[in-house]
Amino acid sequence: MSNRAISIVSGAGFILAASGSAFAGDMAVKAPPPAPAPADSWTGWYAGVNAGAAFSNVKTDFNGAPATVVDTSRSLTGTFTARSWITRQK
Repeated sequence: MSNRAISIVSGAGFILAASGSAFAGDMAVKAPPPAPAPADSWTGWYAGVNAGAAFSNVKTDFNGAPATVVDTSRSLTGTFTARSWITRQK
């Protein structure tokens, strides 16, 4: 079979297959579609803990002066609580 004949047969098959779904839109609707499920609410109380640290040493030496070493290590910790109140807008 030539390439042209294969193209014509496959094109005709595609057109027939694609046109079949167009008739489904003409069917009668028996019931209205169900209502969408309600969305989850993000309203509520939240609590948490946070912690962090940074470590470094700074050495300064300016033109023969004695070197100074400074420890700049720090840490930070904390807790938090919060309330989120979300209202629906229509």
